[in-house]
Amino acid sequence: GATHSEQPEVVGQIMTRQVRVASADRTLVDLVPLFSEGGHHHIPIINSERRLVGMITQSDLVGALFSAATAPA
Repeated sequence: GATHSEQPEVVGQIMTRQVRVASADRTLVDLVPLFSEGGHHHIPIINSERRLVGMITQSDLVGALFSAATAPA
C-alpha cells in the first residue's frame, strides 16, 4: 500500500479561513443573527473543550423555530 496520500486527513487541511462557531449551550434564538445577518448556512457546534460536537444548518434552525412557534401552549 501507499504510505502517502494527497487526500486531506484533518479539518485543518481543508479549511482555509476563520470559522464562526457556537457553543453547545447557546440557545437557538441566539443563533438567528448568525444565520440572518452573518450569511452563514451552517455553524459548527463545539463543547466546553472546544471540540466539535455537531453542526446546525439554516434548515435545522427554521424547523426548530417553527416547531416551537406551533407547539400547543
